[in-house]
Amino acid sequence: MTSFLVYFYAESPLHAGASESGDGLDLPIQREAGTGYPVIWGQSLKGALRQLARDQGLGPGHDESPQRSYLEHAFGPDLTGDGRRETDPAAGVVTVGDAQLVAMPVPTLQHTFAWATSGLALGRLARKYQRIGRAADLPSVPDEPYPGTGYATCDSWTTSGGAEHVLGPCVVPLTQPEGTDGTNPLARWASLLRGDALGAPDVNGTTGSSETPAGHAPMHFFGKKMSTDLLLLHSDVMDQVLRESTEQSVQVQLSPETKTVRHGPFTSEYLPAESLLASVVTFREERGQLDPESYKALQDIFRELLNGRVLQLGGHETTGKGLVWAHTVGGED
Repeated sequence: MTSFLVYFYAESPLHAGASESGDGLDLPIQREAGTGYPVIWGQSLKGALRQLARDQGLGPGHDESPQRSYLEHAFGPDLTGDGRRETDPAAGVVTVGDAQLVAMPVPTLQHTFAWATSGLALGRLARKYQRIGRAADLPSVPDEPYPGTGYATCDSWTTSGGAEHVLGPCVVPLTQPEGTDGTNPLARWASLLRGDALGAPDVNGTTGSSETPAGHAPMHFFGKKMSTDLLLLHSDVMDQVLRESTEQSVQVQLSPETKTVRHGPFTSEYLPAESLLASVVTFREERGQLDPESYKALQDIFRELLNGRVLQLGGHETTGKGLVWAHTVGGED
């Protein structure tokens, strides 16, 4: 069994729709029932990955290359029933976990925006690194700050403009955490995310444990920003940010003849651009009945398919929504 950690970084607002409306929203995003954190359920994510593989020509009906049967081995075969094309969700060697929130942008009065995270979000991310066997050099998760406060990665948040900062709907005093070794563990997390989640090089030109080549230019600016603008908030502040910092869009459907409103208005919720999520994707050997060489080739194709690529998740794709950058970490047996 081999597992990858896959980061998804939103280039445009992302709408992974929930099944029920509520709180004045006709089309809310998916959220966890226990925490209220935004999430992309594994079944939604697996369908998007399957479609990506199909779009890249890895499904049946294409040429006779070794990649031709990738779609069936990885995601299971297409079945035909009652004249309709169906998919057996239990087949295939790939298991796709939920994409859980790592950090979400929150508007600020300096630096335009910062990424808000929490002990819960980083703790979950640490568990994912443990699952892929990359937890040895992981920074510690800082203890939760005092209620109503937060931690910053660098001096610019704690010395310039006073210690209190406007973060979306909240005014939050910020300090810097101190680890047992005297360093700032949140700064180490920011450095890790810069390399692994954004594929952006540090001053030495390395990109952490990500396989993305050094000098990955599209994310260079955001990598530098992540190094300084990652904030860890107390859970009570984070909960308010998660409720009030998503984007909401009102849409109507016009009559093509009269250009008057036929249906609506509808209110849709989006996870904002620059949000960061992570999922664990596992390749199971027992389901595939593949020889070791083919099993390894399947993983290499998956890594090439995703790493450093832009894919589309969620709805409203015809209006440019749901574009995310993917980066993979791990994959060793």
